[in-house]
Amino acid sequence: MWSIGIEEQFYLLIAPIFLILNIKKVKSFLLIFTIVYFIIFFNENFNFFNKFGMFFFYFSFSGLCSILLENRIFRQFIQNSYYLIVVFFIIHITTNLIEIENQQFYHLFNFILYGFFISALSLKPLSLLENKFLNHLGKISYGIYMFHAIVMQLIGLVFIKFISNFNFNYHLNVIIINFIVIVVTILVSHLSYKYYESSFLKKKYN
Repeated sequence: MWSIGIEEQFYLLIAPIFLILNIKKVKSFLLIFTIVYFIIFFNENFNFFNKFGMFFFYFSFSGLCSILLENRIFRQFIQNSYYLIVVFFIIHITTNLIEIENQQFYHLFNFILYGFFISALSLKPLSLLENKFLNHLGKISYGIYMFHAIVMQLIGLVFIKFISNFNFNYHLNVIIINFIVIVVTILVSHLSYKYYESSFLKKKYN
């Protein structure tokens, strides 16, 4: 809920600005916003933004990258650096080889890497990720985002009341609980998307 809330606050801030902003100035605005907000975020006089993790510069920089992909030079840079970007991203999220203790440099490195990584995937998706099941998970990802914590609580209650009586060992309990949480979360998210969310999504095409 926190991450969704931060994302929605960013949209509520940016969307009205885009309505009155000249289309030719969008790139300049996103660049300036990213730099200025990044400085403000780590300024002790504005610790409110840092305290509540309002990482708007991640969104604005990724938005800037999506627009810059229309630029031949930037597009060529991403294409030429594709494998380097992907490898760096995988190493960064799966290992401790890239450790940055300073928070400013940590987030600076991250939002640039993530923006480049998303840009790279938009130009050339990883074949490993291109299948019907994962694409469907992408469609219902909002539901997965919103419902997984609720499902975890419910499954935890069921575990305490029933499953724990079977006296499985610790590792088996972990496997059982996580499997059930994943399956139920996907099922609930699918039903939410099909019978609730889709009706709202259709409105933007009417």
